[in-house]
Amino acid sequence: MKKKNRNILFIIVVIFTFIIILFLIPKLKYTILIPEEQLKQEYNTVWSSVLDGAINEICIGKNFIYDTETIGISASFGNTASCTIDKTFNGEDVVVLLSANGDGYEGDYSISPTGSLVCTNSGSGTSTTTTCPQQTLIYKAHTLDTGYDVISNGVIVGSFNEPNGWKFGLSTSINGGQKNFDGRIYFIGYKARFCDIRDNEVWIQESFSQPVNINDLSFRVTQFCHEAKPFTLRKLGEGEKSIGKFEGIIPFNRGETIPNRELDNEIIIINYVTPISECSLFGCKVCGLGESNVKQSDGSFICQSFLREDEPRIIIEREIIIGGQNSFIFSGNEFMIGSERFTSEYFFNCNANEGIYFAPNPSSNCYTSRVNYEGKTTDIIDVQTTMLNDNIQVQFFSSGKYYVRSDGIESKLSGTFVFNIQKTFSVSIKEVKDNNLILNVENHLPSNTIKIIQKQRVLQTETNLLEITKEIHLNKGMNEITILLNKENFGLNEIVIQFVYPIQSDSLVLLKGDEVRFSFDVKNEDNPNICTQEAGQLCNPITKQSITYSDGCEKSNFISQGYSTDLTLCQIVGCITQDVKKCSDNLFVGRDPNNNCEFEQCPIIAPPKDNRIYYVIGSIVGILSLGGIMFRKNIKKMLK
Repeated sequence: MKKKNRNILFIIVVIFTFIIILFLIPKLKYTILIPEEQLKQEYNTVWSSVLDGAINEICIGKNFIYDTETIGISASFGNTASCTIDKTFNGEDVVVLLSANGDGYEGDYSISPTGSLVCTNSGSGTSTTTTCPQQTLIYKAHTLDTGYDVISNGVIVGSFNEPNGWKFGLSTSINGGQKNFDGRIYFIGYKARFCDIRDNEVWIQESFSQPVNINDLSFRVTQFCHEAKPFTLRKLGEGEKSIGKFEGIIPFNRGETIPNRELDNEIIIINYVTPISECSLFGCKVCGLGESNVKQSDGSFICQSFLREDEPRIIIEREIIIGGQNSFIFSGNEFMIGSERFTSEYFFNCNANEGIYFAPNPSSNCYTSRVNYEGKTTDIIDVQTTMLNDNIQVQFFSSGKYYVRSDGIESKLSGTFVFNIQKTFSVSIKEVKDNNLILNVENHLPSNTIKIIQKQRVLQTETNLLEITKEIHLNKGMNEITILLNKENFGLNEIVIQFVYPIQSDSLVLLKGDEVRFSFDVKNEDNPNICTQEAGQLCNPITKQSITYSDGCEKSNFISQGYSTDLTLCQIVGCITQDVKKCSDNLFVGRDPNNNCEFEQCPIIAPPKDNRIYYVIGSIVGILSLGGIMFRKNIKKMLK
């Protein structure tokens, strides 16, 4: 009865599982059989289907036809068929969804500039057919050159380099028989790369007062970079705001219009990259750091800063170009550079009507910072660069709000400063005295507690000693510093010393001076405890084995353990007599030349085995085996 119930339960589970599979099949089928729907979510469509409103005249070639879902390229006996997509690609990532099939005996396909499909053949002789099911080819643009890799099923199947751009083409042919060989293109799309600008590419910035599509841009797009230069939306009086990647670059890259609403006194700004060869006639060129080729009202392009002087902006770290390792940013009213204090105040200098003004509106000339450093007061206008002294350069960027009301004014202005330090330390070697290296260090910054980083490398053994970091106080101007040399390692040593000047601005900044390198040779007379540089062999007179030592210390250590410099003690001399000694169990031993030719000891014979233990083991194994009885009998016979 119980067995019958279990069978009924099993049947119910199988039926329930079958119903779930039937329910999921339509969804699985849709996911698997319509890959072009997934590609449309990632790529900008060049051709998909006539029903999608694709351009009908996209092919250049012969014997091709557009149907509702594909471009068919069909070759019959004695004829070829081809379709070259009439669009040049150069720097974009391209994807093609295609297939091919037909007479595999005389027919074939060809992809240009390169590419291959995974195909299967069936039949034999003149009845051979070839089937290349629907699959995806991805043409991945290189980052550092104008080349491409062709990827199929995640594997690179080819590569090519077309500096002037390329067009995708598919052709078919058949040389015999009455059959056809057909190729099918289901989808072609492309997308810009992200944040890997090439040497032959430049940044372009265009502004639009209406929703915009990628086809509205002046030049072909090869890449975007949301992290460095996002799309922005600017509204007069309210400043400029970044458009999120999933509302801006991602849908724009696949051909959608953004934003999905009408603009209300707003300007949308599109930043993108294009090959310089395509825009040079319009004045574009390789701009400086922090600049793009910005489109002007007459259609020309001029290099201009990302930071607009006539529009509101928010200063953030990635928008400010830091010019070297000894540059840093400060936002606020005061901080310390060593023993000297830097302070700042912010002013609005223009006559303005009632309203709210976001820096730097209405003009950069309206915003000033009054800074004080080393007892000197300096007024700096927005985006102006000035020297605080002969060593420290600073640039000011205004930010914040200024309120003009009928009952008075209110200032909530602030600013960001970019500091560039020309010199930190000048270091020279004064002398080497005993175990000390004496340096002349000129500090070009205010007095401060600085860090000294000391690294030492033993060149003979290629050993890096433990890095030493210590703090000392340096006055502004000339200082004399003593560095203790580590002379515990024989041979040539190299020491590297670097001085680091700390500043606490928005974060901890470490201004580094140039590295000072000094080499010195440690010899035995410098330190009697240093091992002599020698190598050789020693003999163990007991084991007659020789060992190798690499320096004097290692040699002394082995000699203290009984090793001898007399290598003849390790020469093995054979015994004169060659007789043998008989041991029990009919075993024989000879004389030992390493033991004054005494007879070797007879080997110890293990006691007889306890047959009972093996009988138990054999019984257990036999029971667990299908042939246990015979196995146990064999064990018993072996042990008798």
